[in-house]
Amino acid sequence: MNNALGTACQAAYIIISGKAPVRTGNLRYNATRYEEYDKKATIFADEGIAPYMKYTNEHWSKFRPPLYGKINPNYMWWNKSVELAIQAVATILNAEVIKE
Repeated sequence: MNNALGTACQAAYIIISGKAPVRTGNLRYNATRYEEYDKKATIFADEGIAPYMKYTNEHWSKFRPPLYGKINPNYMWWNKSVELAIQAVATILNAEVIKE
């Protein structure tokens, strides 16, 4: 991976992992992962490490009690942080984000 793209992807990872909810720190510090290959990078939450990840991002009306009926204070954190990361990557690479 070229230097600028690698730097941009690492910045995206820092943004996403930095927005992860912290109760125990497991999701932010252990489960949010970054893997870089020759021509791509992957950022993901390893649900083997944090199987509760979906509960941190989704609307709690999708789940049974005790979550059902309550408001998720972290609702859509992953989606919002990915959007911020995309903007950061575009800025670093002097590119433009086009929403269709």
